[in-house]
Amino acid sequence: MQHSNEGRHDFLQLHYDSLDFLVDRNQFSGSTTLDGIYALKSSRPYLEHWSWYNNEKVLLFDMNSCLKNLFHCGQRGNTQLALIMEPEDFSDAARNFLLRLLGRTGSLSSRYMGMIVSSQAEIRTMDLGEFNLLPPGVAQLFTKRGLYGCRFPREERIQFFVDLQKIFFYSLETGSRGKYEAVAR
Repeated sequence: MQHSNEGRHDFLQLHYDSLDFLVDRNQFSGSTTLDGIYALKSSRPYLEHWSWYNNEKVLLFDMNSCLKNLFHCGQRGNTQLALIMEPEDFSDAARNFLLRLLGRTGSLSSRYMGMIVSSQAEIRTMDLGEFNLLPPGVAQLFTKRGLYGCRFPREERIQFFVDLQKIFFYSLETGSRGKYEAVAR
């Protein structure tokens, strides 16, 4: 994680009804509103759509539904946003896994992939000292699934610090919504 100032870092704060998710700003290279979402034949959970980005057909992972199912939270508004990620920024194992998956889908871009999230979002710079990291006993279990910590800026809300790539790959590895959600609860 690269810091914008010592002790401070940029996050994308995704707002849902009862909680927020904080995503490291370095995890995505851009974003776009989704004007057109097209069906994709897939047996993998949350991988049922694609859209256009930079004149390329881009695989979309429905992180919005994944987060809503995992955390039992409602979405604010109907507009959806796609965070654009570049597989070249993934670890070797993750990139190879994704490229094999994309190779089976035919004409989808290998340069980009999108994560559908709530458009109720903003970039915020936060002090890293405000986060409560997970205790060692549960940290390994949850960091493998993409949850690193949380913060409590106001009494009525909790903000989870998440890694979208880890949530994405873990959900693909487990192969089904039920298995992933049962482990995450």
